[in-house]
Amino acid sequence: MVLVGWVEVTNLTFHFAQLTTGWEKHFEFDRTQVLDVLRGFLAEVMQLAVDKGFITAEEKDEFISPAFSGSTDAVVLSK
Repeated sequence: MVLVGWVEVTNLTFHFAQLTTGWEKHFEFDRTQVLDVLRGFLAEVMQLAVDKGFITAEEKDEFISPAFSGSTDAVVLSK
C-alpha cells in the first residue's frame, strides 16, 4: 500500500509523494476532461439523492446548474 505524503494541486498537475521511501509521481490532466468527469459524478450523486427522496428534482437542478454553465472552468479552478 502506498501512502500519500502530500498532494499539491496546481492547474491540474498533481504531485504525490511517499515521505518514508522518497517515492514521487507527477500527473498532468486535461482540464476539460477532469471537469467533465467531475460534472458527471455530481449529476449521478445528485440523481441518487433525488431517487432516494432526499431532495426534489428542482432542488437538484438548482444545485448543479452552476457546474454546467459556460463560465464554470474559471470558477472551479480559481477556488
